Amino acid sequence: MQKIADVKYATAVLQWGPEIAAGNYRNLLQWLRQHIHVHGRYYTPEELCKHATGRVLNSNFFMDYANKKYAGMYTA
Repeated sequence: MQKIADVKYATAVLQWGPEIAAGNYRNLLQWLRQHIHVHGRYYTPEELCKHATGRVLNSNFFMDYANKKYAGMYTA
């Protein structure tokens, strides 16, 4: 499996931002099918994440996102 950590591929992924914002998920879905969906029944979620991204599952990424997004709503 190709790792997203590959600089060339990571650059392509970063370019999908405007496409996704416009509602075009074609490239993202293609990547998910090639790197996640076809392997889903053979690996645990942790193994699949490691194979696809080069990193183990880490809730810190989500928590950082959620804190930035909602911090203004809940600060006194």
